[in-house]
Amino acid sequence: MKNTYVKDFEQTFSIRGEDIFVKASARYDSETHEMLYDGALDDAAIEMARKIYCQRNGFLEPVQIREIRENIGISQRDFATLMGWSQTTIVLYESGALPTNNNNNQLKMIYENPLELKQYYLNAKKSFSTKTSEKINNYLLKQRNVKIGGEVSVFDIIDWFRVTNINEMEKSEIVEELTQLKVMKLLYYAQGYMLAKFKKKIFPEQFLKWDYGPVVRIVHEQYKGKHSIVSDFVNVNLPKQLIDNFERINKNQEILEVLNFVQKNLGYLSAISLMNKTHLERPWVATRKDEEISDDLIQAYFEEHIFEIFSV
Repeated sequence: MKNTYVKDFEQTFSIRGEDIFVKASARYDSETHEMLYDGALDDAAIEMARKIYCQRNGFLEPVQIREIRENIGISQRDFATLMGWSQTTIVLYESGALPTNNNNNQLKMIYENPLELKQYYLNAKKSFSTKTSEKINNYLLKQRNVKIGGEVSVFDIIDWFRVTNINEMEKSEIVEELTQLKVMKLLYYAQGYMLAKFKKKIFPEQFLKWDYGPVVRIVHEQYKGKHSIVSDFVNVNLPKQLIDNFERINKNQEILEVLNFVQKNLGYLSAISLMNKTHLERPWVATRKDEEISDDLIQAYFEEHIFEIFSV
């Protein structure tokens, strides 16, 4: 544009009530030195502010959201079905619209640990064509092979505890059904024992300090509103996927050792007893409410108190 010039200008954008300050290029009139409208420069400044907001608040970028879908190899429509959202939502997110906090949390969990996609697939499986199901299954299989010998999905571990609980209930009438609250604590003690003995995690998810003890957010969201997490499988043939997950975990000697140890030493306790137990231990006590419980803190505590933790 003639008779104009461009220079940096400090601008303030308000995104969801938060002021974002950026130093971006703006166009000015050469004679009056007044700022002029320049769509391309204005869009660039807005994009810069959006990126700062996303980085500051932990939001995925559109390219990362698109990367999730393209790695699976499915359309925006199928990805929307997988997530339980509308196709318009996916289109908007991939085009630059900010996700809701809840949707962003779900996308982040899948982006950081692709195996989390499995539970979404199981929930929406009936809605997919054979071709789409094959793509998703192949993707999950590939991710599982990447994880072999290391971290597995937290839901795979839950399936192991579920099948174990169902088998025990068949042998004894006094065994209670496994609940969300109880499995959450068994997951916590399994993670702690794994960190203390093998110096690595079973699953990648972090624990949060909530009122009812350590919690994995995605597990809470999956079973929100449920008490028992095995009631659907009592006195019926277990789904093949559930059995496959159980048997696959049993083939990993390190993980199996950890889970059997936790089940043997703490599995007989009630959910409330396990919750109260976590409330007396340093990792939960030393963490602020709603914040992540540090893996280092868990590992150090379990290494120091391994025998007393599991001698109840």
